[in-house]
Amino acid sequence: SVVLNTGGLPESVHHKKTGWVLPDLTNKSVEEWWSGMGPESYKRISDECYEHTLTSHGLNNWKKLFGLLLKNENSSNS
Repeated sequence: SVVLNTGGLPESVHHKKTGWVLPDLTNKSVEEWWSGMGPESYKRISDECYEHTLTSHGLNNWKKLFGLLLKNENSSNS
C-alpha cells in the first residue's frame, strides 16, 4: 500500500515494512519513493505485510481476544 501521512492511514501502513507512507504528493516525494522501489524492495515489503497481517490481525488473535472477553464476562456474572 502507498498512503499519505494523513488521517489514520499511517497507523495501518508501517513505512517500509508493510507499505509506504508518503509525506505529500510533490514530484520530489513521489520520485524518491518510486526510485527506491525495485523488485527486491517490493517483494520484501509484500512478504512482511503478509506476515504482519497473519501474526497481528489473524484469526488466532481474534479467538484469543474473544476467549478472554467471554471468560471475563462469565466470571462477572457469577
